[in-house]
Amino acid sequence: MQDTAFPARLQKLLEASGVAASALELEITESAMMLDPARALRVIQEIDKLGVLISIDDFGTGYSSLGYLRDLPVHSLKLDKSFVMGMRNNSDDRVIVESTAQMAHALKLELVAEGVETEWDAQFLAAAGYDYAQGYHFSRALPADKCQRWIVDFNATAMIDEDYASRTA
Repeated sequence: MQDTAFPARLQKLLEASGVAASALELEITESAMMLDPARALRVIQEIDKLGVLISIDDFGTGYSSLGYLRDLPVHSLKLDKSFVMGMRNNSDDRVIVESTAQMAHALKLELVAEGVETEWDAQFLAAAGYDYAQGYHFSRALPADKCQRWIVDFNATAMIDEDYASRTA
C-alpha cells in the first residue's frame, strides 16, 4: 500500500490475464496503512478506480481509526479471529462481534468472520448478521484441486439443505 506504482502494474496484470477487475479482491491489513496513511489512501483509491474490490483483513487488531472505514473505498471487513474464537466464553467479545456487524452493515460493507471453529460460532455469527464465515469448522486449508472439489460438495449439500428446509416449512 506504500508503492504508488502498484495500481498501474495491477492494471497491466489484469489486462494481460483477461481477469475482470471486479473478480479480484485484495485484502489489506490495517497495519499496511500505518506507515504512511495518506500515501496508502491514494494507492487504495487508485486500486478502487480500477474496479478491484478491497477488503480490510484482521479488522480490530490494528491501530486505524474508524475514520478510515468511513473514508476508504472498501467493500468488506474481515473481523479478526481473536474476537470470534473467544466469543462463546467472553461477553465482551460477543459485544464486539455484534456491534461490528451493526456498524459494517450501516456502512454498507460485507462482513466476514475469521476463526469459526464450531457450529455454535457459525450460528451466532449468522444471527448477528455476518455475511460470510471462514474457519476450521468448514475446512482446513486445502490445495487448489481439493479446494475445488470441496466447494462443489459444499454447495451441493447447501442446496439439499435449502430444498429440505423449504419442503418442511
